[in-house]
Amino acid sequence: MSRNRRARLLPEQRQGACRKEGQAIRNDETGGVKTDPSVVPPDHNRTKQTEGKSRLMQARLQARADQRIGHKQPEISVIIPTYNRRATLASCLAALDAQSLSKDLYEVIVIDDGSTDGTQELCQGLSLPFPFIYLRQNNAGAGAARRLGTEAAHGTYLLLFNDDTIAARGLLAEHRRAQHECAPEKCAVLGDFRYFREALKRALTSFLATRPFLFPQVSLKPGLYRQSSYFIASNLSLRRDAVLKAGSFDPQFRVAEDTELGVRLEQRGYRVLYHPQALAWHDHLLFTTANLIDRARRYALPDLLLFNKHPGLLGAGRGPFGRLDDNWAARTRDSLDRSRPQVAELTKAIAQFDAIDFAPLRSIGKGREVVAEMVMKTFEQIIPKVHWFHLFDEFLRRYNVERDLRGNALPTASQAKTEALCLR
Repeated sequence: MSRNRRARLLPEQRQGACRKEGQAIRNDETGGVKTDPSVVPPDHNRTKQTEGKSRLMQARLQARADQRIGHKQPEISVIIPTYNRRATLASCLAALDAQSLSKDLYEVIVIDDGSTDGTQELCQGLSLPFPFIYLRQNNAGAGAARRLGTEAAHGTYLLLFNDDTIAARGLLAEHRRAQHECAPEKCAVLGDFRYFREALKRALTSFLATRPFLFPQVSLKPGLYRQSSYFIASNLSLRRDAVLKAGSFDPQFRVAEDTELGVRLEQRGYRVLYHPQALAWHDHLLFTTANLIDRARRYALPDLLLFNKHPGLLGAGRGPFGRLDDNWAARTRDSLDRSRPQVAELTKAIAQFDAIDFAPLRSIGKGREVVAEMVMKTFEQIIPKVHWFHLFDEFLRRYNVERDLRGNALPTASQAKTEALCLR
């Protein structure tokens, strides 16, 4: 019987677990991932499917039974929402299997947001050396999924992941250490989040990997920050009881649920500690100009919900969203109409790099400057223009539809959710 316990991994997991240097998952001393599921205690293989709170109660009862027979309560609960990303999720779980932290100190909870790609079969067929809970819901978005996972969690701390978060071997140990050192201060711990080296092969992912446009960790210095936008659920840990006392995740937010919770936690005095030693890699290499635009437009409705729920974020109305009144809407429409032709041209300029191997441009110079860096500097100017144009264009559309439906009044969050479903 092997002393080192490892999961029974599927082919795509083994591939993810054996990445070469520069990747997040490391081979162990024997040269590979060990596979001896016979040593895994049955009680630590809680693979469950749920459609309601009755299954959550079963998980709680099982946890209490584990305690009675001598099993330790996990200290960290890793929360992973997922939707139709079976292979990527398999790599995520393989990295968690390779952690240096003792397996009885953490559990992993996967919340399947109605996947149809075999994710359910993957999760139900796993044999893992740490407590594992599989929950399934009808497609409702990340807010509902993280709320469900939080309710099912048994750990003192929640570690919030995405399904494309690939943990370096010491990530959980670093989050645990940082949390212990923070106590009793009110803080969440944000770890580093880097793209794989392959991201440099495409211009757009190269831009995202080297500029803090989507992920502030690119240029963030270690330390404490009081900023709700740094509550980023791709690699963030915080106390479970803090999340529950703040009201947990709002299920109305299909995306941006972490930012909205961050607003409430910031109001309660919580800060974000950036701890780059808690390193993870971002396994999302396919990101095109169309994806950039789609992402911008998907965040429009959550932003409207956010300002409706927390109007204080608008401040004195001097920001880009003004006071969200008729004057702001008219000015924004005029600005969008004027810039539409230019944005169309800028979009074409970005898209021409989607299928180009960008890596060779890093070794080609023009004068004293490398061509790849010249492109990156151009992207610094044009990508934000394209992104913000599409976010504001969709934001204004949602605003006008809801304003007409509600007789010039902003909708409640629940009304906006219902209308969003109708507008999809």
